[in-house]
Amino acid sequence: MKLKISKQKGIVLIIALVILTSMTVVGVSSISSGVMQTKMASNQNTVSLAFDAAEVAVEGIVHEGSSANLRAGIVMGGAGVPEVDVLTAARNAGAITNNNQVDMAQLPTCDQIANALWSQRRVNAAGLQDNAVHNGGGAMMNVPEINAWSKSAFVGLKNITDPTSGLVSSIVDTDGARNRTVFEVFMLKGCGHVNGTVINAANTVVVSRQSVELGEN
Repeated sequence: MKLKISKQKGIVLIIALVILTSMTVVGVSSISSGVMQTKMASNQNTVSLAFDAAEVAVEGIVHEGSSANLRAGIVMGGAGVPEVDVLTAARNAGAITNNNQVDMAQLPTCDQIANALWSQRRVNAAGLQDNAVHNGGGAMMNVPEINAWSKSAFVGLKNITDPTSGLVSSIVDTDGARNRTVFEVFMLKGCGHVNGTVINAANTVVVSRQSVELGEN
C-alpha cells in the first residue's frame, strides 16, 4: 500500500513540474512577444518622426523659394549682399543634367549629396520664416533630437506652350524685346534623421517655378 501511494505522489509531482514548465514557457513567450511589439512600435514611431522631418524640409524649400522679396533681391544679408532663395541658388549653380532627364533610381542618398550643384538648407527649431534663408544650424526638435535638412538641384527649363497653337508662350515688352515664359524645373530632396538611430528618411519631389527669360530687341 505504501508503494502505491509513493508512485501516485511521484506521478503528481511530474505532472506539476510539467504544468509549471509549460506556464514558464508561456510566460517567457508572452514577455518576448511584448518586448518585440514594443520595439516594433518604437521603430515605427522613429521612422514616422524621420519622415515628418523630411516632409518639413521639403516644405522649407517651397516656402523659401516662393518668397517674392528673396527673388527680387531686396532682402539683405549681414554683409549688405542680397540674400538668394534656395531655388535661385540652385539655378545659378547650373543644371545636374544636360537633357532634363533624371534617373530617380540613381539619385544619391542624403549623406552622399555633397557638391556644388546641390543647394542645402536646414529647418531648425525656429521653424519656417518669411523672406528668410534657412541656412542656420541646430535641430528641428531637441527632445528627441530630430534633424531636417534638404538639397535642391536645378534640372532644366521647360517651355510653356499654348495648348491651341502649340507655340511657345512669349511676352513682348514695351521696348520690343520678346521675352520667353518658361518653367524652371528642380529636384528637391528632403531628409530627416532621429539622433541615436540609423534611420535616414528621404522625400524626393520634382517641382517647377514659372520664370521669364529676357529676350533681345
